[in-house]
Amino acid sequence: MGVNETTPSVVVTGVLSVDEASLDATMRNFKKGDKIGVKWPQSSDQLISLVQEVTRRFDKEHIAGVGADEFIKSAPEALRNTFRDRAKCEKRLPELMDIMSDFGKYREGRPDLEEYYLNCRAGAIKFYLLRANFFAHWKLGYLSSWVGLSRLGLSAPAAWKPYQGMPSDKFYPFLYDEYRTQHISSIRLVKIGNYEITCHGCPDWIYIDIPEASLDRSGNLCAGEDVLCRWAIPQVELSGQLRIPPPDSYNGEWVGYTA
Repeated sequence: MGVNETTPSVVVTGVLSVDEASLDATMRNFKKGDKIGVKWPQSSDQLISLVQEVTRRFDKEHIAGVGADEFIKSAPEALRNTFRDRAKCEKRLPELMDIMSDFGKYREGRPDLEEYYLNCRAGAIKFYLLRANFFAHWKLGYLSSWVGLSRLGLSAPAAWKPYQGMPSDKFYPFLYDEYRTQHISSIRLVKIGNYEITCHGCPDWIYIDIPEASLDRSGNLCAGEDVLCRWAIPQVELSGQLRIPPPDSYNGEWVGYTA
């Protein structure tokens, strides 16, 4: 999906970074109903172009060798999924911006917290986009590790080489640099304010990962709002476990506990 040049956009500059200036300006100027675009990283666009080129050349050049069959069987679906996931993220972003514009509004009358909540909202959008970029292009990143690329005079984008086929739990320490030395726990999230988690059509839970420091001694979720924004909200938004639409508000009490 192309981005209209007149539409304000958040620019994802790399696997681990967004343009903080464009994000800050977008957050400060956002009004409900505004259209917001996403500009994906050049390195992710290069992954798409790489896999497309190999796919085009495959039959013409009778490409063979170790891993060639797996590549050509996986590539078409991987490309479709990437375009699908990009489109879902682009469609959801204005809705999420709308939802996050209300985050912390129950604290109105506390001007000393205004900057804190602005940073919370921006953190939710930033890490939503970074996670979306990673997962949307993960399979292409894996395919770009195929050893046969060198025989074709091709190689993976340098920015993606450290993350080729990396599972999400190994990616977290890079994404959240300050948590490299801290333990991460998987919890069952059951409620967000008035929103009851529904999975497979019945009241249930979804699993999310959270810093262990955000749990009390009994293993119950007690995270600060900044951690919820940076860690939990992006995971809820991108969860493949939900069987109902995501929340229309992230205010209220979050209830979760270790399994």
